[in-house]
Amino acid sequence: MTRIFKQSLEEFFDLADGVVVGAEWCRAVLLSNGLAEHKLHLIRTAGREPSNDVVGLKYPARQPLRLACMGRCSPVKGFHVLIDAVKMLPEDVPLQIHFLGPYWDDSYGQELLKRIGGDKRFISPRLVANTDLMTTLAEMDAVVVPSIWLETGPLTVFDAFAAGLPVIGSRLGGISEVVREGLNGWLFEAGSGHDLSRKIQGLLAGELQIPAPVNIRNSFPRTMKTVAGHYAKIYSDYVG
Repeated sequence: MTRIFKQSLEEFFDLADGVVVGAEWCRAVLLSNGLAEHKLHLIRTAGREPSNDVVGLKYPARQPLRLACMGRCSPVKGFHVLIDAVKMLPEDVPLQIHFLGPYWDDSYGQELLKRIGGDKRFISPRLVANTDLMTTLAEMDAVVVPSIWLETGPLTVFDAFAAGLPVIGSRLGGISEVVREGLNGWLFEAGSGHDLSRKIQGLLAGELQIPAPVNIRNSFPRTMKTVAGHYAKIYSDYVG
């Protein structure tokens, strides 16, 4: 099976005129497996248009510290890491965790719901309509992205930036390529509840200063319109 997969990959490399990847780590993997560099295009994805709903810094003037964790409830997304991190903190810390996303009805999600049940720091997971996401994020202080696999974006990072929110993200894959310490967020060791807990405690204690929303949005001034322009140029170059 491995041999057949390798042969199919090499055939794909040979037949393709161009290959687009969304993260530097993807580029490195394909190059190391023999893709010709002139065929490879790194076009990092982006989020939605920047929101104007964020009016300014909220914590610590407004408490509790509100952290959002977005996306589907899946082991690879590392929601359990965030729960581990919060459970290491005193129960009376001024903190709220908002899970925004689907798929809490499988065994993984049900186990997490048991763990957070009765803990007032965790708000019941909920779905937020795409049209309401920016308004919802405007009420938050930061977004946690605790993935334990190699993301190419993920889009949750770019949505956070569009809302002017810093990201506390795993030092892994595409997350580590766009989150800059102190500029638009902070990184922690992937899978480490202890390291993430220290970052959250740093925010609670004021040791980590939340950047101004405008600085966060300006740190990654990229929208889907920009991405589409890059793709259009590639298509134009190939069709002549």
